[in-house]
Amino acid sequence: MRAGLLLHFYTQAVLGARSVAPAMSKANLPSKVCVVCNRPFTWRKKWERCWDEVSTCSKRCNGERRALNRHDRKLDADGSQSDEGPDAGESERGRASAGGGERARTAAPAGERSPDGGDGSERSSERAERKAAKLAAKEKRRLVRSGGDPTVGQKPCTLCARSVDLLIRCRTDESGEWRMVCGRCWKLPTVANGVVDGDPGTNPNYKYGGLWKNQHASK
Repeated sequence: MRAGLLLHFYTQAVLGARSVAPAMSKANLPSKVCVVCNRPFTWRKKWERCWDEVSTCSKRCNGERRALNRHDRKLDADGSQSDEGPDAGESERGRASAGGGERARTAAPAGERSPDGGDGSERSSERAERKAAKLAAKEKRRLVRSGGDPTVGQKPCTLCARSVDLLIRCRTDESGEWRMVCGRCWKLPTVANGVVDGDPGTNPNYKYGGLWKNQHASK
């Protein structure tokens, strides 16, 4: 009997302590801006141990980010192969298919061949265009890594159309439409007047919605 009473009092004490434990206010939760959809998102319990590494707001955005990374790695690999020996690779493939191509041109009807006999010129042109596109993409990434092109990855301001590395997502009028505003326009009285939470005296419709940063910008 005494053991049962002790267990009852202990259980009530534990439940009472839990009921008065302070809960974290949602207003105090840290937030970030998703690198894929540029929308703000707040801290969640499942990110407690990896919050510093989280850069996307959902599984969908995380999947898109991984797909883009895989695509970039594939382009890097293709570009490296082209740099190591594009001429050698093309000549080897050309020699391997030369006999078959010649036999096909000989066996093909006269109406299916071009006037100059070069029925493979179109395919060669397509290969050259693909190779040029890969090399251009690789050169662009090289400029980003070396800091040679500071405009890569920038986005335009909704109000002044100036491309920058940092934009403030906010509402500025009664329409409630979200806009991406640069720091210069953010200081205007018609936007936030340079006040973090907005200036109700100059624009009562202002509402802050997060930040966007250019991930390619040189540190």
